[in-house]
Amino acid sequence: MRKLLIALIAAGVFCVVANHAPAVEFVPLGQDWIADGISADGRVVIGFFGRLRPPIGRWTRQQGWHDLNGLPEDFIGTPRAVSADGSVVAGGGCVLPCLKGWEPFRWSETGGFQSLAELSRDFSVVISDVSADGSLVVGTGHDLQSDLIAFYWTETGGLITLDNLPGHEYATVSSVSAGGTVIAGWSGIRTGPRGGEADALVWTLPGGRLKQLGKLPGAVRSDAFGISPDGTVIVGSSGDLIGASIEAFRWTEAGGTQGLGHLPGDAVSGARYVSGDGSVIVGESQSRTEAGLQNRTFIWDEAHGMRDLKDVLTDAGLDVSGWTLRLPTGLSDDGTKIVGWGYNRGGVEESWLVDLSSNIAGDTNGDGVVDAEDLDNVRNHFGAIGPGDGTLDGDAYPFDGIVNIDDLNAVRNNFGAGAAAAPEPGAGVLAVLGIVVALGARRYMQPRTRRPKIARGETPGI
Repeated sequence: MRKLLIALIAAGVFCVVANHAPAVEFVPLGQDWIADGISADGRVVIGFFGRLRPPIGRWTRQQGWHDLNGLPEDFIGTPRAVSADGSVVAGGGCVLPCLKGWEPFRWSETGGFQSLAELSRDFSVVISDVSADGSLVVGTGHDLQSDLIAFYWTETGGLITLDNLPGHEYATVSSVSAGGTVIAGWSGIRTGPRGGEADALVWTLPGGRLKQLGKLPGAVRSDAFGISPDGTVIVGSSGDLIGASIEAFRWTEAGGTQGLGHLPGDAVSGARYVSGDGSVIVGESQSRTEAGLQNRTFIWDEAHGMRDLKDVLTDAGLDVSGWTLRLPTGLSDDGTKIVGWGYNRGGVEESWLVDLSSNIAGDTNGDGVVDAEDLDNVRNHFGAIGPGDGTLDGDAYPFDGIVNIDDLNAVRNNFGAGAAAAPEPGAGVLAVLGIVVALGARRYMQPRTRRPKIARGETPGI
């Protein structure tokens, strides 16, 4: 009965001429939610509901936006950081009417909501990042003198403050490496003839040893924003005090602080996030016009330099006309998933997700071609359930962790994709092929060897 059902489904499914889907995707995330980050594996977006009382939520391809469960009643807030797998979220918020002010929190799938109000006992706190497993939290505190105090926190060690550079008056933390051993930020001077100067730096744990990263030539300040998972690549911006000339930079131990340039016509750029291997960087570029400041998102790699992300999407064949991709808010470790916000064609603020992965929709075995082997893969594993990370045999891209009719549709719609000069299969060929494959269905849990997946982390044209 089951084989007959699959046969009938396949017969109906495959009576369609192939229609190849693009590998690059632009996904609007809705006008009500503001995306504020993405997990290192690229599967979970965090954000908050932007209308009236904002709950905090996560977005996945399978579930869309959904609130974090277990938050206190009447809680409002914003997330600021997410663990590598999306299971831990940290940020700030309060219970209405917020008599105690904005307080930090941490939430996990296993432990639920955890107030970190003890961090605000001596000064107000803003969380900026968490380690890969969510166990170490970093951020910046504001004391009664309005000085900025860099810190990190763990459940066992509590809050530990980090030193300023010698002669400096404050320090700010922006990000932390995956293992929680390298923290990036900057230290600065607020008053006197050198007021406004700042230096990008990293703290190394344990001990909090300081390392100054330097500035670009002629700059008076530098700020570190993003860090690679291993802590070896730091990105940020360096320039003047008035915002007339600021340039994104990339720092490594071997190369020092190197400028990344600007988008054409712009005088300000800032690097915000860097991929796991340090090869892909995203940030914002800015220009001053009669209408005011104009922001756009850039993507950088060594082969192409700095490019407008919107131009990259247009060159890949996507229609993003009318959209303004104003600011990126996160980048996956493989450098292919970018989340951010801007304005849609109607001029309304909306978050978005860009997927530059080289995965081909309908490719179930990672060989870069959608062919009969992918049909065979779906047949053998029909009904299987597993992780939605591309490791489940028969689960076609974009992965949802279950092998079902959607995967048959993905193979159908993209049959022949990835093959050099592959001819379009006729409807009759696909229909017969679908029936033959389905009627020969074996048990879906039969072991099969999965081929290595195509290299990821490549942007179009690389």
